[in-house]
Amino acid sequence: MYFAAIAFILLALIPHKHFAIFLAIYDKALKKLIFYLPLISGNQFKKNLFSYEEKIYLGEVVRLNPDDKYKFYPEILMMLQEQTLKKGVQLKKNFLSFKKSFLRDLESEKQIFQILQGGVFQFLMISFATWIFIFFSGHLIDYQVSFKIIFIILLLQSLGFCLFFLISFKIRKHKFQNLEKDVFKIILFTSLLECGTPLNLALAESQVLQIKNLDELLEFIKKFIERGRKTGEFNLDDIEEIRHSFWYHYNEKITIFKKNLEFLKFLILTFLFLPAYFVYLTSIFQFFVEH
Repeated sequence: MYFAAIAFILLALIPHKHFAIFLAIYDKALKKLIFYLPLISGNQFKKNLFSYEEKIYLGEVVRLNPDDKYKFYPEILMMLQEQTLKKGVQLKKNFLSFKKSFLRDLESEKQIFQILQGGVFQFLMISFATWIFIFFSGHLIDYQVSFKIIFIILLLQSLGFCLFFLISFKIRKHKFQNLEKDVFKIILFTSLLECGTPLNLALAESQVLQIKNLDELLEFIKKFIERGRKTGEFNLDDIEEIRHSFWYHYNEKITIFKKNLEFLKFLILTFLFLPAYFVYLTSIFQFFVEH
């Protein structure tokens, strides 16, 4: 309650003419956070999805909550509902496929978050050990560490934390920002076909033929479409194969990203956190030499 009161007072101090600018900056920062740490919005959508599932199985219309912001999944859910209402079929028939895709995606995000969390924990532990060693060794040998040494250690450790987050976020943006557009197109395309949407409409709505980061999968989809046009029907097993093939390629990219994070963590520990510890050891060695 006190935090809310303080926040309200601070907002009241912002001049009215600058309030819109403040809101725009806040909105942009929130969108960045949701992109870089999607697990936050993903867990919230997962909670809401269980209440939506009950409505879907009761044949009721789903209305999204304002906090449903996890990637593109809320948008796909609404598009599927719109298509099923037009055709008079129940959304529950292909809701299960949508839910499976969402949960697999969220599980990948959890794995990435665990690596980030593990890196921060290791950095904190080695930083804590360094400062504990500085404190106790200084008292045992009556050594007063200089301000210069403290500044260098703090600088190296601070750089370690900042670079870990900055570089990992940059790698994520490079690898997944465009890929997630392809994810949206593929999941939407397969889901629309499953609920009986005509091929031409599914292609137009999803723009699946414009995916750019999964060449092998694109060729498979083109063959699937060509075969369906010749036979006049689409096998549900083939639709599931598209989804399965996509998740295989997506998980490969997730695995590469996790290896990149592990390597980044190793580099930062080796070249920033351990040197911070050795800086102090060097200063103690010089102290013994001089005395």
